[in-house]
Amino acid sequence: MISDKKKFYSEFSKNGVVKLFELNNGSIRVGLLNLGASICYVELPDKHGKVDNVVLNFDKAEDMLESTAFFGMTVGRFANRIANAEFVLNGKTYKLDKNDGNNCLHSGTKTFGKVLWKGEYFEIDGNKGVKFSHFSPDMEGGFPGNLKIEVFYILKANGSLIINYQARTDKECPLNIVNHSYFNLAGISSGKNILDQKLFLDCNKYLEVNDTLIPTGKILDVDNTGFDFQQMKPIGQDLKAVGKGYDNCFVIKKRKKDSKLEVFALAVDEESGRYLKAMTNMPGVQFYTGNFLDNEPYYPNHYGFCLETQYFPDSPNQSEFPSCILKPGSVYDHTTIYQFGCVN
Repeated sequence: MISDKKKFYSEFSKNGVVKLFELNNGSIRVGLLNLGASICYVELPDKHGKVDNVVLNFDKAEDMLESTAFFGMTVGRFANRIANAEFVLNGKTYKLDKNDGNNCLHSGTKTFGKVLWKGEYFEIDGNKGVKFSHFSPDMEGGFPGNLKIEVFYILKANGSLIINYQARTDKECPLNIVNHSYFNLAGISSGKNILDQKLFLDCNKYLEVNDTLIPTGKILDVDNTGFDFQQMKPIGQDLKAVGKGYDNCFVIKKRKKDSKLEVFALAVDEESGRYLKAMTNMPGVQFYTGNFLDNEPYYPNHYGFCLETQYFPDSPNQSEFPSCILKPGSVYDHTTIYQFGCVN
């Protein structure tokens, strides 16, 4: 189990000391790293009482810096893709790293997932938490604005892991911060991929993309397509109909005008009994099925799935999408809750 390898995380010294923080509500243990403000394990029992970790992780801290999988990391400044690695803001063109063909993916070499954050424990309303903070200077990675970011993790008694991102800037800038955890509710030691695990997404639309996964601007209905998860179904049921796997942004359906946090997903592994319920205040979720994990040294393809809550990909270049621009005096306030549990 990853929690038995704590010594490894305390000995990494290339860019400083990697520290492990643990939250425990009595039945679920969550491990967090200051490297990338990352989730490195979520351990919970199945219906037979067997405890396993349900998020993919690394065995070596050095691999966290080299990997392109971003297991559990906080990704920013802008998660997902920006077309042609550039955008125009207030009449000025900003050039970014080209690390995904001609595009910028997860902010290129200066992504938040590859740096050490300051971490500290805190407590609120009787619940333990960890706060990570980081400063990104003006023009780092090509993005404008001196940016102060905080990520709060709180584990509640009901199995809810609350993730809240807050950020402030001194210049207008696009901002899209996500957690890049890969979930496998069977447990990572099970040897089972995620294709038989079932998923419900309360999303009736998704973004059409071109062959480099950049949105075309069209928002399509999921009805009668392989992208329809409005009724719970195995993740792999329509996989062949969409190609190698899912790597698509779905539009989260708003059900209540006054609702800030929408329950948008429920995933279940029937054999273990473990489930994951997800909610957020963001407009979209990138559903990814680990289509290229064979490129990593740890897991085969489709061994984990991501539910990355976010603004839409390429939002800085597509004015019809919800605005991702953070302005001075405003606060970026993004909350995602992953609630873990088990049913017999």
